[in-house]
Amino acid sequence: MLSHMKGALAALALGAALALSPATATPALAQEIPIHYLEDGGVPVSYRYFTLDTSSYPAEKVRFNGKWRDTGWLVYPLSMSSSVTFPEVGIWTAPDGREHPIDMTLGIVDWNGFCIERNGGGSMWIYNLCPSNESQIPTEAISVLGHLSTDAQGNCLSILNATFTFSDGTPVPESFSGVTGFNDIDGWSANPTIRFEHVGLDDGFDGAYLLRDHHLSLSGNGDFFGISEDAGDEKRLDSGLQPLHRLATTWKGGCFTFSFGGNQNSPFHTVFGAPIDTANLKWSLRAICVDDDGKVLRTVEDGRTIRMGSTWDFTPQDIEGYTYMGLAEGSAPLKGTITSANMTDQTVTMRYAKRHTVKAVCIDEDGNTLKEPWVIGDGLLRGDEWDVTPPRIADYAFKAVAPDSAPIRGTVDASTPASQTITLVYEIDDSNLTVTVPTVIPFTMGADGRLTSASSGALQIVNGSNFAIHVSGVSVAKQSPFNIVADAAQAAEDNAVDFQFGVDSALIDAANPTAKAGSYNLAPTGDAGATLTLKAQGDAKNVKRDLSVETKLADITWTFTVGEAG
Repeated sequence: MLSHMKGALAALALGAALALSPATATPALAQEIPIHYLEDGGVPVSYRYFTLDTSSYPAEKVRFNGKWRDTGWLVYPLSMSSSVTFPEVGIWTAPDGREHPIDMTLGIVDWNGFCIERNGGGSMWIYNLCPSNESQIPTEAISVLGHLSTDAQGNCLSILNATFTFSDGTPVPESFSGVTGFNDIDGWSANPTIRFEHVGLDDGFDGAYLLRDHHLSLSGNGDFFGISEDAGDEKRLDSGLQPLHRLATTWKGGCFTFSFGGNQNSPFHTVFGAPIDTANLKWSLRAICVDDDGKVLRTVEDGRTIRMGSTWDFTPQDIEGYTYMGLAEGSAPLKGTITSANMTDQTVTMRYAKRHTVKAVCIDEDGNTLKEPWVIGDGLLRGDEWDVTPPRIADYAFKAVAPDSAPIRGTVDASTPASQTITLVYEIDDSNLTVTVPTVIPFTMGADGRLTSASSGALQIVNGSNFAIHVSGVSVAKQSPFNIVADAAQAAEDNAVDFQFGVDSALIDAANPTAKAGSYNLAPTGDAGATLTLKAQGDAKNVKRDLSVETKLADITWTFTVGEAG
């Protein structure tokens, strides 16, 4: 005994109870079906005067003919002559413009698990079980129709015939034609190469319409298997991967024959649905510029609607302070076209890196600029490093960076400002202090004992340093036989001498040498105030030494300190 029954196509087309014996049964033969890609054009208008769509057809209107077993969820045929009618399943617009309600009756050609499913949405779906869940089928159906089986490829398929009549039961004319959709033909994500759910266009069809990059495997003439993955939410046929798992078909005349089913371990349910139409497929196009952290810097295109065949072409924007780095990971291309290979919302994400500038400046401890700012790095990007070596400056030594300075070396990261300055602070290197002082202050003594020095222009202290200095100390050491006193005129000692030297406004008394603060500041060499002009004067009494011979009265020691005294 065969595992399942085959009936006579001609008899079922009329809804009769006649069936051929298994030994003489003849399955419907697949015909060569022209394949059309929707990118090249949609279903011709001539077929659109009748659309078969039972996805929202009310379950209560469905009429079961012959013997059926209703289990509540699934309704099983109990005879090869069982059929199901969908009264007024659609409206056909005839060539003369008149509209006619059309009935459809589904009859069994080859039973291998076929039943009717009450879908949760209130509609009726055609359903095909598989060998792994044969136990769900009532035993009375198995005893009449046989056990389920699979073909050489492991598929469990049933074959049905759809017959169309006017609502009064009269046949439709030969000019009758229509279009329907077989949708949600799933593949199996766990095994993308396996041919999973199946629809076969066995007889009566004259065209198949699908996207060029469909996820369907064509086997033989008119056989379509879902591959690659599950198509997703069957309630959203125009989004995600669903369009790649959809098939629109056309026919002429009053009937067609089709097969459907699934893998040996997976049942399959389907419905005559809306045919796929590229006019209903639409997506959103965005183009944005982002920084390294993904923050949007600029929106170039904000949600333009695109459809099959739509194109785009973007040029990276010029953004001040940023450098274009290329497209972000996962971005759509700068230039593209919507095809069935990339049916999704498109976002072109142009990635930009902030450019960073690092400068350095040298100052002294008082904030005076020693070296004008110069650029260490310009156009530095995240991850780039900078490093500066404090330059040598005459008479100064590098001390430290200022408290608010950028670091001497570092790496650009998210916290690095766009522009920063390394402030290098220098202190005076007093080891290079250079100053010229008079080596001799000559005196001549008059008959009255008065000491007269050389002209004032000949006595100078000259700062040869590149920084300011001041006289911080002075000492006088007498030379024998002279005695340095506060006032020679009042002295009783022999060889008594008093003298004063220094700047005119603040002479220093040799008997008590002190440099008046602020009076002995010298500006850096080359500047006004870098030279102090000195004078000297004094008196002598009771000189017992022969002054016709040059004689040293005293040694003067000057002490200089960096900077100016207050």
